[in-house]
Amino acid sequence: MLRFFAYLLFIVIALFVCLFAVSNLEDQRLGLSIIYPQGLVLPASVWVLGTFAAGMVAGVIFAWANGGAGRRRHRDLKVRNRQLDKQIKALTKLTAAGGAKEASAVPAPAQNAAAAKPEMKVIEAA
Repeated sequence: MLRFFAYLLFIVIALFVCLFAVSNLEDQRLGLSIIYPQGLVLPASVWVLGTFAAGMVAGVIFAWANGGAGRRRHRDLKVRNRQLDKQIKALTKLTAAGGAKEASAVPAPAQNAAAAKPEMKVIEAA
């Protein structure tokens, strides 16, 4: 059901963009006297939609760059989880075989640096 609404929203936005592009066909000149003094002439809709697309791409890049610490923490926790799974399997095998005394001799996995880090707190601006 959620996918249906996502497609419906996409169709509505696509129709809006098409109507906007058709309604704004007047040529607009954009120039920077130092770099391109005669200017570049394109329809107004191209300027607006191009600027919007460039902003969206920049937003995605900045969001991806800001998520680096979270992705690193996720990778570290996945490694830690694998280590703990191995330890659980080893202890399960030992206890199933009746080696309860030997189970305490299984070493704990090395502490990962990410697991020792405290949680990050979000500070909201007033």
